[in-house]
Amino acid sequence: MIITAKRGSDERFLQCINYVLSLIETKCANTKLYGGCISVAAIIGEDERTIIKSLTHGISNLDVGDCLFKRDYAIFIENDANCAAYRYIKYKNDSFVYSLARLYDADSICEDAPQLGVGIGIIAHGKINKGWNSKSGEFSNFMYQEGKQNRQLECSNEQLQNMVEDPSKLHSFLDNYLDKLLFTNALLNPRTIYLGGDNRIWKYTMIEILMKDFHKASRDDVEKNMCFTFLSESELDIAIGASYYMLDFLFELPQTNQSMLSNHRFESPLFKEILKK
Repeated sequence: MIITAKRGSDERFLQCINYVLSLIETKCANTKLYGGCISVAAIIGEDERTIIKSLTHGISNLDVGDCLFKRDYAIFIENDANCAAYRYIKYKNDSFVYSLARLYDADSICEDAPQLGVGIGIIAHGKINKGWNSKSGEFSNFMYQEGKQNRQLECSNEQLQNMVEDPSKLHSFLDNYLDKLLFTNALLNPRTIYLGGDNRIWKYTMIEILMKDFHKASRDDVEKNMCFTFLSESELDIAIGASYYMLDFLFELPQTNQSMLSNHRFESPLFKEILKK
């Protein structure tokens, strides 16, 4: 399959989903598929089939249900930070936060999209907290520029350009970022705040900033006694968390066909026929 549609278009996103699923289905040609979860850098609706907003992909209010539910296995979409957070649930009533920061290659995102994506997954009492209208954990700054919501925190796209090469820009962003995370900690009182994604690259810069804000703190204090858990290896967090999320869903359902048929994740006509048998 060739992806031909323009970046930032609904058509391209649907082509990408079909392409990814076709790869998986080909690789698992001799294996029975029971379910899947696709993580997306986006605000996902409660129905788990609508992308409300994605700055990275340049789309909004896109229903991908027809693309998903024609399969003969349960499949849905979820926010990438929420998926990553799901990997770290330690016990039934666990409550914590996972902060995901990702630097994107300019060639892989739509035009005018920020090259930095920042969001948090909130786990409250063992479940993902999506908020009143599924926007919980978004770090987007609702300052509209020419009708487009295209900012992260208080940093404009221009400020984020060449951030890695410009220490002053990086320091300004991380200072603002940490300030928001400390407020999040005070507000939610989580067990910890995991720092994943590209945060591992900035670990020691972040520690230096925190030591300046808390003058009596030592490096050891910041690493071991503050609210943050610095993750050294987090590349697979999203994929593993998405797998856990799907497995928990499959194995925690009441074992009745009717309850499964009533759930939107099982809207596939083929899957319904399998359950009836």
